[in-house]
Amino acid sequence: MNNDILYQTIESGKEFKYKEKGSLFIAHGQKILSKEHFAEIHSQIKKKYYDSTHVCFAFRLFDEFRYSDDGEPNGTAGIRIFNTIKSFSLFYSAIFVIRYFGGTKLGAGPLAKAYSSAANGFVNDSDLREIRFYDRLRIRYSFENTGFLWHQLANFNAEIIGEGFTECPFIDVKILNQDSFKFANLISEVNKSDFFIDFIDSNSPNL
Repeated sequence: MNNDILYQTIESGKEFKYKEKGSLFIAHGQKILSKEHFAEIHSQIKKKYYDSTHVCFAFRLFDEFRYSDDGEPNGTAGIRIFNTIKSFSLFYSAIFVIRYFGGTKLGAGPLAKAYSSAANGFVNDSDLREIRFYDRLRIRYSFENTGFLWHQLANFNAEIIGEGFTECPFIDVKILNQDSFKFANLISEVNKSDFFIDFIDSNSPNL
């Protein structure tokens, strides 16, 4: 993984199998768009592997996450999968590790290692894609400042996604979230009375 990449998601991947003392661990994962989307995939996985012993998982959206041991000893499964998600800077991603018990108890340490190994093996064999997060702004401005505004939009690689006119002209733009406050401050410092900026949405990913 490139250390300059802050956020990634799973673009595509295939199941990864890991065996430990007769137990089979099968790891799956994919990009998710919401908690509801995750719930649909979770249901499909449980139906597909209806005869498995455990279906453990972890997922993370932007500022929300969840993990489950699904009956395994506390701390041996879900958190191990989630640690993999964190170590690869994955967001809007879910990883499932399905276990078929092989008749031999592994013990907490080897069991935790098996779940970690399965999850890491899956991610290492998957195609990942960088995610960028954007803020959406509405900018109201005076006509005489049009040239200056357009110049700054170009400097910040902002994308115009809508425009119109009420009491004054306005445009809606999409800009990288790490740049949005710097952009807004720069615009406001020129002439506060000529620019009005509203944040419409924050941390919208390019999924």
